[in-house]
Amino acid sequence: MGLFDTIKDLKALAVGLENIDLISKLMDVQIQAYEILDENRELRLKLEDLERSEEIGSNLSYEGDLYYKKDDNSGPYCSKCWDVDKLLVRVPIELYDTGWGGSCKNCKSWGNVPKHRIR
Repeated sequence: MGLFDTIKDLKALAVGLENIDLISKLMDVQIQAYEILDENRELRLKLEDLERSEEIGSNLSYEGDLYYKKDDNSGPYCSKCWDVDKLLVRVPIELYDTGWGGSCKNCKSWGNVPKHRIR
């Protein structure tokens, strides 16, 4: 039997006893239980996000000014967006006078592409 079933049963007993104070306190407990349930759900979602970020982060290599995925060599990804907000934002690259590089469309930071990454 779960917490909410127990509270429901206690409320039914309290109604039978016609104890208004007890019914009121049980309703308060039920409200608090729902608040705890909501907080628990939010914390679980945050934990999943942190675990996902950790998994992605362990698969990134930092080269030049940008990140690349180790498993499939995809990238480049913006180092500022990842380091600050844990967002994996692809950086479009172009050839400039100084070499290959690109500007993040999300945060506008600049990154140089290492020569060995040019194909």
